[in-house]
Amino acid sequence: MEISALQQFLVLAETLNFTQAAEKCFVTQPTLSRKIAVLENELGVRLFVRSRKSVMLTAEGSALVEHARRIVSEYEEILSITDPYRRGIGGSLKIGYSSYPFMLNIYMEVEERIKQRYPEIRTQITYGEFSENLEMLLEDQIDGIFILDCGLDKYPELAWEQVAPSRAYILVNHNHPLAGRERIFLEELTEEPFIVSNRENYPELFDFRIRYCMEKGIRPENIRYARNVKDVMVMVSRGEGVAVLNEDGQIDTIGTIHAIPLADAVPPVHLVFVWKKKKQSSCIGKFVEILREVQREG
Repeated sequence: MEISALQQFLVLAETLNFTQAAEKCFVTQPTLSRKIAVLENELGVRLFVRSRKSVMLTAEGSALVEHARRIVSEYEEILSITDPYRRGIGGSLKIGYSSYPFMLNIYMEVEERIKQRYPEIRTQITYGEFSENLEMLLEDQIDGIFILDCGLDKYPELAWEQVAPSRAYILVNHNHPLAGRERIFLEELTEEPFIVSNRENYPELFDFRIRYCMEKGIRPENIRYARNVKDVMVMVSRGEGVAVLNEDGQIDTIGTIHAIPLADAVPPVHLVFVWKKKKQSSCIGKFVEILREVQREG
């Protein structure tokens, strides 16, 4: 049974006039007559009583009207749900971010605009360490991630959009002698216990930071390791050492830690949004489009 047959049946049941019904259905009158005849043969009942002057519903036809309306209504609802997908703008996105609230703030702004402009696209954000998010992206468990761009060149399957240059800060305990400084040179910290997140969390970023610190005189024996960035902040808050962080937003509310801009000319590291080239869906395209818009306005 074709849905168009039920749609045309309902129009004819309303107008009781083949000429008017054919016009409303944008078909010829013979086409409408054949469609109704096929429907009657399929159901095994007469739906209309025809004469030269009138068309009337039979009892069977009247009984079919409400059922046909429900079927057509449900069909049209299905079309409304699937229409965005047919037009290439429907779907869902799962986005990962690491421990930088700056990334989260940008995502929330993009999400808000997507809800307003493309309500068919459902977005979800999830927290994870750098390495976790990257692995999930490579294994297609997540659609995109906000991350620092260290080492991304070795993944030819990835594409990325720069979000912003990352800023380097020195984290010190609020009682540290340097806590009141407006900026700090790394050479001033060569005798300090230096706290870094374990290499496994983001090997490329770890190597980048360690290499730079060594060049500035930080000795290997002064380096202490934390499980992740959160533990780095806990250790600094306890006065167990100092650390480098590429964004200060996440510690604004921690009164026991001061973030002081690093005065050295650190090689650039950027915050980027990353996705897989083969998953360049329209949803990702819309996300990147609005991300660029937010960046221009910011």
